[in-house]
Amino acid sequence: MADRGFAMIRPEEGLHACDRLLRYDRHRTGYLPTADGTWIEALGEAARRSAFFAPQLPDRGGAGSAGADHDLLADLADLEPAEKLTRLTEFVLAQAAGILRIDPGGIDPARSLLDHGLDSLMGLELRTRIDKALGVRVPTKKLWAHPEPVALAEHLAGLLDDRPD
Repeated sequence: MADRGFAMIRPEEGLHACDRLLRYDRHRTGYLPTADGTWIEALGEAARRSAFFAPQLPDRGGAGSAGADHDLLADLADLEPAEKLTRLTEFVLAQAAGILRIDPGGIDPARSLLDHGLDSLMGLELRTRIDKALGVRVPTKKLWAHPEPVALAEHLAGLLDDRPD
């Protein structure tokens, strides 16, 4: 659990939590330590839309930024097709690794992300990250049709090439 951003609590903290939880007659309850904030990253965009969590999140910048990574897009525009594919593959690997909370070097670019543990919810997060960073819309069907990072990068290269300047 620690490698996914969830820390274990100390026994004293667990006893205190149990005492507080059992003090009330509630049918459903839980305990989540929130001191370091890594837990909120696991919630992704859902946390930003939540009336409860949104005020606790850091601001991402002005509304006019549209989220696109302009430096990445400028770099990609200047690259030859083979270099662009390599850079897009590295981008996909980095995004998938961040979602899976593993080292990007541990992901085989030619192997399906499903084999590395990507599930449907994580796939939606990956699609959202790609959409925002590159400013292109990747339908969920396309993501599952191209679950290998290299194949997804090829698809993204095609989308970027077809985009009007």
